[in-house]
Amino acid sequence: MAVRSQRTSFSQRKSGKRRRFCTNAAAWNPAAIAVNSDGSPKQAWYNPGTGLQSYEMKPTLAANYLANFAPQIHNTYTTTASFLDVRSAVNPSDKVDCDAAVTNSAMFRETLNRYRALAGLLRSVHQGPVSGEGHHHFFNVGYFDDVEAQLNSGGLNPIAQASKLPVLVEFDLLKMHDKALVHGVGYYERFYSDQNDTPQYLTFPQSAVLEYMATELAYGHGGFIPTPDRLYNYVLAAQLEQRHVFPAQALYANATPVSILYHDSTSNDEVTVSDYICRYPTAFGIQTNDHYLGQVRVTYNSGVIVCVNRHPTRQWQVQLGQPGGNFNFNAVMNGMNVQWVGQTNLTSYLLPQTNGWVVFAPAPPQISSITQSNDTANLTITNLLPGFSHRVERAFVLPSTNWDIVDTFVPSNVQTSWIRSINTASPQDFYRVVRFW
Repeated sequence: MAVRSQRTSFSQRKSGKRRRFCTNAAAWNPAAIAVNSDGSPKQAWYNPGTGLQSYEMKPTLAANYLANFAPQIHNTYTTTASFLDVRSAVNPSDKVDCDAAVTNSAMFRETLNRYRALAGLLRSVHQGPVSGEGHHHFFNVGYFDDVEAQLNSGGLNPIAQASKLPVLVEFDLLKMHDKALVHGVGYYERFYSDQNDTPQYLTFPQSAVLEYMATELAYGHGGFIPTPDRLYNYVLAAQLEQRHVFPAQALYANATPVSILYHDSTSNDEVTVSDYICRYPTAFGIQTNDHYLGQVRVTYNSGVIVCVNRHPTRQWQVQLGQPGGNFNFNAVMNGMNVQWVGQTNLTSYLLPQTNGWVVFAPAPPQISSITQSNDTANLTITNLLPGFSHRVERAFVLPSTNWDIVDTFVPSNVQTSWIRSINTASPQDFYRVVRFW
């Protein structure tokens, strides 16, 4: 769960407000400024309040300044983590230095490698994880331990931004998820930018918070709590994130997606993204179209299932999980949207339009009874997950760090009667069942 204060507009962030060099800085040095192809200084953020123009620092010198200031910060505040603004968010192509005297002048890879290296340096100095800002963060996921993972599909037109995007999760889940558990899906003012792509510095209602959270769950991200003035009620919104996203991120953080399917409300089936786009090639990305790609089911190799409904007009009746599992949902109950977390036998949920979700976590396998007669052990095992690997383990004393694997099996049902011959002189054995993947 991440909490962060943010006051920089999207246009400011893109132009590199941080890591800029200001002419009134004590360390100002014109020789440290990157240049354009015509030799002019590369401008960064212009402060309209002070009239001060800043300039882009040479990527080849960024580590030198970091090595100077980061240890001072660490020694003063005894830091155990750090945040580097902008560098993980920008397109390195926009930050190349055309100075013929620098290494690999005007080359994308030089800027990319220099910015990536900053994360490792910060990690070493601050002796802890490094977080960064999101946008073009796919260049840096895995180098940075975490980013504020703004959603973009490229371009500056409104349909390329955040809440207007189809819920297209493949690249995020299949290419980036195993490298870092990122947080959020962009600052609220950018996630809800208007039709002109202008950030909306508004106070958002609970329905918007639930939509934001549903998107976090669909993409397998961690929770995010913005500045208080972005929310209808800062405390209540934080409680929703803590109650629903925080436990979900613990479930899928180290899990791998094994199936991603999209619900087609017209044919009432679930298909791959390729098949869905083939059906509606011109409509899937248009939020106002009935065939908008907004209902997704993600199954992880741990047995966790996440269903999210971001379709603006259609509800979605989903079936998932097994009775007795843990369910986390924002669903329609008796005509009202209800948020709830807990164990239940209910396996059918009606997800509301725009912000519906349900997360299923299978209950751990359980030995409900055990008998031992002569040289035979009989275990009644419940809460099995059909199709997943399980193993029976045995120890002779408790507590024990030495559990022997007695058997492995893949069940076809949620309950089985496990019977095995045992060869041991021990008067008492202890058994447990473990699900693994």
